[in-house]
Amino acid sequence: SDVASILLDGGGDFADSSFDAMKVDVRRLDITAILPDAKARNLTGRLLLLGPLARPRFDYVARADEFAIGTTGFTQVKAAGEGASFGDTLRIPVQLTATRVTGTGDLAEDVLRNLDVDGTVTVADGRVRGDNIRLRTDQIDGLVRLDANLNTRRYDVAAKGTIRDFQIDGFGQVDLNANVVIRPDAGGFVSVN
Repeated sequence: SDVASILLDGGGDFADSSFDAMKVDVRRLDITAILPDAKARNLTGRLLLLGPLARPRFDYVARADEFAIGTTGFTQVKAAGEGASFGDTLRIPVQLTATRVTGTGDLAEDVLRNLDVDGTVTVADGRVRGDNIRLRTDQIDGLVRLDANLNTRRYDVAAKGTIRDFQIDGFGQVDLNANVVIRPDAGGFVSVN
């Protein structure tokens, strides 16, 4: 189709209501069919499903030369993990890497070079949550907490960590220790505390 090319391999045992190493390969995915404000170049994905249909285990990997949501983009991005579904709750381990983060301003783009995010998010009742998600870059070492409501598109992100060798014009390089909370207000304006 125009949206994606999907190849299925493996099987499902409907008598036993289970997946038998069902592999789903996705090529040429038009991400706007899922996320209207996203865009991607050379986005591919692979998903392996095992176990009961109601509570499958899974292993996934997705890659793109470029991926963006709104004005924030990621270059040479890869997300991978293994997880399981627990009824209405989905636990997704995420190991995400990107060589560059763009659309965040020159200062943030320098600090976010070689992004590496490692942690587990939980999806339930229209919310995505994650605690103690490890965030590293060439200059950052920290932990992130995420609480996002998929229905209202409101979110809170709290980060705690160190930015090494941060350049302050007229002052020099410093190491910064920070606790930051990022959340939009009712009008959509994002505040950083």
